[in-house]
Amino acid sequence: MALFSRKPKGAILKRSAAPMHWDVEDPFLFASHHEDDYPHGNRQLAPPLEEIGGRNLGRDYQMRFGFRMYHGKVVPGFPMHAHWGYETLTVPEVGYIDHFDHDGAHGRFGFGDSQWVMASSKYMHDEMYPLVNKEDRNPNDITQIKINIPLERKNKDNSVRTVWSEDIPVVCGEGSKVKVLCGEFGGASAESPSPGSWAVKENGVRILRISLDTDASVDIDPAASGANRNLYMVSGGPQRQMVPGHQGSG
Repeated sequence: MALFSRKPKGAILKRSAAPMHWDVEDPFLFASHHEDDYPHGNRQLAPPLEEIGGRNLGRDYQMRFGFRMYHGKVVPGFPMHAHWGYETLTVPEVGYIDHFDHDGAHGRFGFGDSQWVMASSKYMHDEMYPLVNKEDRNPNDITQIKINIPLERKNKDNSVRTVWSEDIPVVCGEGSKVKVLCGEFGGASAESPSPGSWAVKENGVRILRISLDTDASVDIDPAASGANRNLYMVSGGPQRQMVPGHQGSG
């Protein structure tokens, strides 16, 4: 029984597969990674009709023809849905996201931009993946992380903030590139632009996206006492080992 098992010791506490939805720890509530190879788009910014037929439209999580429609019925993505009591960071490294909320905020971001949505109170929005390229395929690579906020910060004002890719600090080393989405690393720092966010420097929240060339490495300073780090390998060879000092942050 896991309840009575001996706690692991050492730098690495647990290894597990990283499917679409990832295990997280407080203050993170949820993390997911979507990677789909969408075909060329039509006039509706949607896949060709013959590649949509036969799907369970509205709840399509089965990979067919290299992609999923998720809750979308015409354009892939997530039509209007509710958030409450947490902040969401969305990072499309590849592809675009069109968003619209119940307050009328709307726009498009992608290809390295990030969006911070503070849903302190009830908040309704949609996030769709438009297939803007009508001549070639429309791949995407989207990571989304939800961060809890303390009870006393809930039921306050909502906000939507976009950080454009050129404003996100990047630390480059020998064969490495680290995008600092939140926290401090290599002399660079970033934090959530949302009022009332928990993802600020004094709380030690750190979110990095680490890219390594073959045989390259990157050193991460030790976590604060009592804190753990989660590292999620999105792509790469299985031969690379995680060793002390080479851990990333989730």
